[in-house]
Amino acid sequence: ESYHQFADQRTVFGVAHAADVLTNLIFAAVGLCGLLRVARRPAVDSVTRAALGLFFAGVLSTAAGSAYYHLAPDSQTLLWDRAPMVLAFAGLLGAFCAQRVSPRAGVLALAGTLALGAASLVQAATTGSVTAYLVLQVGGLVGMVLMLVAGGRPAGRSAGPLRDPRQRARPVRVERLAGLVEVDGQRSVVGRDRRALA
Repeated sequence: ESYHQFADQRTVFGVAHAADVLTNLIFAAVGLCGLLRVARRPAVDSVTRAALGLFFAGVLSTAAGSAYYHLAPDSQTLLWDRAPMVLAFAGLLGAFCAQRVSPRAGVLALAGTLALGAASLVQAATTGSVTAYLVLQVGGLVGMVLMLVAGGRPAGRSAGPLRDPRQRARPVRVERLAGLVEVDGQRSVVGRDRRALA
């Protein structure tokens, strides 16, 4: 098929379609580093952590699947190029919804994206149409952008997407300085005590 002719035609060090195959090392590095970072953040809520783990696992799998496809581009190997992207996108959307809406919304978004993604892959494999696959990804991205623009965040949720819930508030410093106390830039008259509250 003409679609597969987009693959790089050069062979380097015996690797066919070298540019497309070897650039997947970048995805592999990102996926591996991401998994290690997620593993070191036990304080992040469990839904966000699982979704981010799935996202980076999907990125790592994309490196393997894309390399496999580009070594021998055809309609059969193309499935292994697309399937890991569904995992990565489901994890990304799940983590986003868990942070911006609620953990329950994150679970629903992750599960729903996986189910719809699997259906879109079956459709692409049996009919050759990638309409559902593209609609799923584009629609999800548009939804995330709209939520960012709307700025809807439940009360009490942290401002940062990966804020450690055990993180303490900003330290308040109380110093003796001509009878003044400076608290976050605001000065007021107090006694002569000098102390630091961490």
